Amino acid sequence: MAKELTWDGTLSPNEFQKAAKAFVQKWKGCISMPAWAWKPFTRLPYTLTHDEGGYLSLEIVYKHVAEEEGYPLESSALAEEVADAATLVLDCDTETHLYDFHIIYSASYRVPILYFRGYNIGGQPLDWSTIKEDLPLSSVKMLDESRWTFITKEEHPYLKRPWFTLHPCGTGDWMKLLFLDKVASVGRAACIPNYVLSWLSMVGQAVGLKVPLDLLTEDEHLPVNS
Repeated sequence: MAKELTWDGTLSPNEFQKAAKAFVQKWKGCISMPAWAWKPFTRLPYTLTHDEGGYLSLEIVYKHVAEEEGYPLESSALAEEVADAATLVLDCDTETHLYDFHIIYSASYRVPILYFRGYNIGGQPLDWSTIKEDLPLSSVKMLDESRWTFITKEEHPYLKRPWFTLHPCGTGDWMKLLFLDKVASVGRAACIPNYVLSWLSMVGQAVGLKVPLDLLTEDEHLPVNS
């Protein structure tokens, strides 16, 4: 147990896969929310990429943006039906923005990283200034004030295209603090199934992506969305 008490809050590649798949199973119970899915990825034998078996994906999350006033990308927006863009009927007074979110394991930081992109109904990517306008004011304030939470643009490790990403600095430290008591009482292995869920409940708030309250209340160690 002494060794477990020194846990730094990071995950091995295998632990990330276990945590990710447990997250997918938990999320399946949320019928009001679009489903996250595990996307397996097979590394080609001649590549040197840090493939860890796949990533989590939530795609085609859409929101309508009024011409005069935007609506935040919060849980209410995510609870809308995931629509086929080909059949989506647009109101003349609104513009539709769509978002894709991926959770990818970082071999360097040994923690999950949230990647995301926004685009319009025609498939044209949104720049950061437009995406920022879609976010709740609380999220914008968090991004402006927190030295641990900032957005960068990087190449998607699997798709090899530029995506926005929430920088993972400090992730291991606050995940260690979050699970400190539980690790001490029941061990590190018991924390793995809830790792991604608890992580997303915190980092997702920076981009207006929230976890359903009923999932958070299933475990007293998971932080409730503010």
